[in-house]
Amino acid sequence: MIRVCFVFRDPILKGTSIEEIFLGLGDRINNKRSIEVNNFFYNSKLSLLKNIIKLRKINADIYHIPGDVHYLTPFLIGFKVINTIQDIGTYKNLNGIKKYLYGLLWIVIPYFLSNVVTCTSRFNLDDLKKHFNFSKITLVNNPVSPKIKYKPKKNISVKPNILQIGCHPHKNLEGVIKSIVGLECELTIIGHLSKEQKSLLELNMINYVNYHGISFNKVIDCYASSDLVVFTSFHEGFGMPIVEANAIGRPIICSNVCSLPEIAGDAALFVNPFSEEEIKNAISYLINNKKKWDYYVEKGLINAKRFKQKNIADQYIDIYKQIK
Repeated sequence: MIRVCFVFRDPILKGTSIEEIFLGLGDRINNKRSIEVNNFFYNSKLSLLKNIIKLRKINADIYHIPGDVHYLTPFLIGFKVINTIQDIGTYKNLNGIKKYLYGLLWIVIPYFLSNVVTCTSRFNLDDLKKHFNFSKITLVNNPVSPKIKYKPKKNISVKPNILQIGCHPHKNLEGVIKSIVGLECELTIIGHLSKEQKSLLELNMINYVNYHGISFNKVIDCYASSDLVVFTSFHEGFGMPIVEANAIGRPIICSNVCSLPEIAGDAALFVNPFSEEEIKNAISYLINNKKKWDYYVEKGLINAKRFKQKNIADQYIDIYKQIK
């Protein structure tokens, strides 16, 4: 029996996307008789020392850190460790001593103290090689949750519902807001809006609804209620909304930069994220062209099959067996 412990960040403070992905993977892997998966959640209400003591007391052969809390790796010396690096966008956006320390504590030291380091896209892998000259990295994509089922939509709504996932600066919500001015549509936003973003929405008289801190089931409901998804980020290490929109059967408009073309393949309508005109034209094109809308839905359902949970779980099982 191989005992694996997933080490998660505090989801209350950081979000739930990584957790949702890997909790589902853990359930899938636990169905294999030779592997047992347990979960540890960092508790921000406790000190770092108390968290480390609790973590090291877990009866595990392998600790797998799926993202964010890579700085815990030095405290797991004596155990076998896998780090999955989701993205280095934060590192790339920092400067000076903050950049150096973040790179050292979150990326460099964890890399050299890990038995295996995985990353989620070829773009992410190339980024790590470019900025850190790393050589031994295993590419394993993120899986789509089996909770997301295909939910067909026969007709585009008279007032189309456009879904935007994320409010952080790199998610380009501001560009989306400006691009839909004058369009008869409703914008659904998942994420914590800033005061400036709320002001921009009101200034441009955008009809919108906003959710944050919601369950993954509610997120799925938002996908199902939408007519199309926009994901025009400036930077992503993977791009989970692409695969989720594909799987549920909604066309997606996404950026032609970073990892997104790699993950979307031919299952998205690509735009320059710096061009509000391109984003607007793409939205108008899809909501006024049901034939193309259907085309991207069909392509998306095919693309989503690349990211089946079983396939990704099998890859990690192979890694666990190799290092045990």
